Amino acid sequence: MHLQSPDAVSRRIAEAHDREPRGFIAFDGDGTLWSGDLGEELFHALVRDDFFRGSAVERIRADARARSVQWDTSGSPRDTLALARALDAAFQTGAFPEEPMYELHAWAMAGALRNEIDHFVDRFLASSKLATRLQAEAVSVLEAARARGVDVYIVSASPLPVVEAAAALLGIPPQHVVAATPLYEGETMLPDVERPIPYGPGKVENLRRRCPTRPLLAAFGDSAFDAALLRAAEIGVAVRPKQRLRDLVATGELPGVVELGSASKR
Repeated sequence: MHLQSPDAVSRRIAEAHDREPRGFIAFDGDGTLWSGDLGEELFHALVRDDFFRGSAVERIRADARARSVQWDTSGSPRDTLALARALDAAFQTGAFPEEPMYELHAWAMAGALRNEIDHFVDRFLASSKLATRLQAEAVSVLEAARARGVDVYIVSASPLPVVEAAAALLGIPPQHVVAATPLYEGETMLPDVERPIPYGPGKVENLRRRCPTRPLLAAFGDSAFDAALLRAAEIGVAVRPKQRLRDLVATGELPGVVELGSASKR
């Protein structure tokens, strides 16, 4: 995979924007703009704090039974935590597929009110020290593009509340955040999501729903699940790519995709 510096990628975006002033760029979040997976980490925080409410518990149990996930059925107050941990273990081994697990992450706070959710997410994000986990080379390109007036979007399969909060740290407004979106009844989160979530090809579908006619000048991702997003952009950029994404580029399935080099020290 050809290595390209942040300055070189920024110049390509500037040239593309000169040709298409309505164009925008889009970044995956987890592993691309910051290290780690905020959706998984938020779910682990919910487990630690035993945050789960009745409607979430019922839906989690139904999903676990549908996937034949086994857990402690003693009926004790810790039964919900045993279930959540069993689901997470099944996910880590591949026994529970990624897309339904990311949906579950998005609605895991079902039964809680918006203000409770916002408070929990704020505390979680502060404890995650996300500001120290930003990936300098990607942020460098983001800031250069924004300085030229290019609109910047985040498109992520992690839950909308936490992605919006993370985006705010980077100065990206909520209307430019596309993420796994839980449904609400009034102020109460429901145990369901808008589908498809922004996962795999769903990233492009959701982004196009938000920006149906605007050109996607550049897209940035770190994994094979960002392949459709990278393919849809004029400029596809891999950020610290995982092996499966490297393999797709090496076999010619993602022609023209470059790897973002390290940010220069100033």
